[in-house]
Amino acid sequence: MDFKILLTGATSFTGAHIGRSLVDRGWEVWATLTQTLDETRNDPQRLARMEFSKIKNWVSNSSLGSPAFEKLLVENKFKVWINHGAPISGYRKMDFNYSKSALESLQGVEKNLKIFSQGGGGLLIHTGTIFEPNEGCETPGLEGASEALSPYGISKNWVWQATRFWAQKENVNTTKIIIPNPIGAFENQDRLLPVFAKSWKAGASLPTLRGGNLVRDNLPASWLAEVYADEVAIHLKSFGPTRQTRIRRPSGFVLKQKDFLEMAIKNFREINPKIKFDYKLDESPVDDVAERFNLEPVEELLKPHSQKEFWDDYSSYLLS
Repeated sequence: MDFKILLTGATSFTGAHIGRSLVDRGWEVWATLTQTLDETRNDPQRLARMEFSKIKNWVSNSSLGSPAFEKLLVENKFKVWINHGAPISGYRKMDFNYSKSALESLQGVEKNLKIFSQGGGGLLIHTGTIFEPNEGCETPGLEGASEALSPYGISKNWVWQATRFWAQKENVNTTKIIIPNPIGAFENQDRLLPVFAKSWKAGASLPTLRGGNLVRDNLPASWLAEVYADEVAIHLKSFGPTRQTRIRRPSGFVLKQKDFLEMAIKNFREINPKIKFDYKLDESPVDDVAERFNLEPVEELLKPHSQKEFWDDYSSYLLS
């Protein structure tokens, strides 16, 4: 089947994995950039992610709501739009400007969805986050009864509500995919395992784990990406012609963070037994929710070879 997929946010950590999964299925993927192609390639991290994604069609200076983005929609008549990009600078902080982020994410949403629909677009896949209100389970059996974890979560929920509303007005099917805590190659270097791996490789002072008893949902980005690709495939086969909404809540390794770290160390030792994998545990109270996780385990969790493949790739990436 000859059709095109539009992906925003493709130079992000998870976006690169999503792009690669789509391309590997033989689909034609187009990705937008907020800068010029040369400016983006001058950032080593973004360049590495671009190359990893396998995407060939990059469109410069195409922020949401810009004339270039509108032109892209008009000229290409995409079948699927994966709305993965969002302003996230400082997203972990309590002073994150959630109203500004939401407004930027919704620039031109009504007009762009109209153009998308008129060009034959049938499915909008929107990325959500476990930080949102009523997402993520804090107590077994009580999913959908949680508060936002941060202002960023509030922003993402606002964007989803508005986007879904306008998509329905244009008879565009929508799927929201809730991301828990993604892990894997090309993730930001300030995250747990990249920080610890850097210390271990350097033989520096032992890294310290805080919040070791917090239960979190660590989902490999490569597995998450397959959820996006599966959703495209489902749409092509069985989505109805008008206004259907699906929400996917994929889940990975749901463990206390100290147990997840021990799992990682066990796998890291198999790749490089010469490194001394050790850490300190700070058990002082942490001001955070005790548990936050999704309830739809991805099928890779049941496949030992999938787990081994992930840990081999991730270990090699972090410890090389």
